Amino acid sequence: MSQHPSKPGGVFNKKNKWLLWVGVILMILAMVAYVATLDESEVPGRGGEPVPEEAP
Repeated sequence: MSQHPSKPGGVFNKKNKWLLWVGVILMILAMVAYVATLDESEVPGRGGEPVPEEAP
């Protein structure tokens, strides 16, 4: 079997380096969206239906 010489750079070489940057930008946007919407989540025990003290 012939072995191919390994190329430096691995998967993200110069040819598809844009793919790495697209992934980085999408990850940053996802983190910003998570932090921006964190205060809009419902907090248990505030509002909504009252929780009964004892189950029947």
